[in-house]
Amino acid sequence: MDTFIKLAVLIGALLGGGALFYHYVIYLPDADRQKAAQAAEEQRQKDIRAAEERQRQEQRAEQRNAQREWRGEIQKEEAARWGSMRQQQYDLCMASARKSYEVNWNAACQNITNRRQQVLFQCIEAARAIHDNAQSRARESDCHARFGNIVHSPRCALPRANAESINRFLRDHQERCLAQARLGLQ
Repeated sequence: MDTFIKLAVLIGALLGGGALFYHYVIYLPDADRQKAAQAAEEQRQKDIRAAEERQRQEQRAEQRNAQREWRGEIQKEEAARWGSMRQQQYDLCMASARKSYEVNWNAACQNITNRRQQVLFQCIEAARAIHDNAQSRARESDCHARFGNIVHSPRCALPRANAESINRFLRDHQERCLAQARLGLQ
């Protein structure tokens, strides 16, 4: 029996050693490889999903950018159209301001011319009222010398107060034109 027990212990030891060898040399490294392969596969799947998500986000961003560009082009066209209309309205308003300025200046010059002519005529009438012809003619020529040849000019030199008033009216009108252009009104 001794040989039988020895043989049984030897077979048991060989089986136990074989099991330990299998476990540590074959099974554990293979399990580690499988875990590493599974982790790598999971990471690869995550990377694929992340890449697909990035691609979807990029596509959505491209679509949004395309829509923005399209809207931007429409807005630019509309702004150009409105800008052109505003520019035309602004130009018309400024032309109206300039025309009003010229009319006002001309009217002020005409008033000065009328007043000078009236004073000249009063001076001549006063000179003619003198019964002495020589003195009357001397006074009349004095009137002509003082008032000169009175001719209306639309660009006459106005007194400072009149000129400042008309220039202020022009500036105010131009500022209204600019304000209206900025607001997009009239």
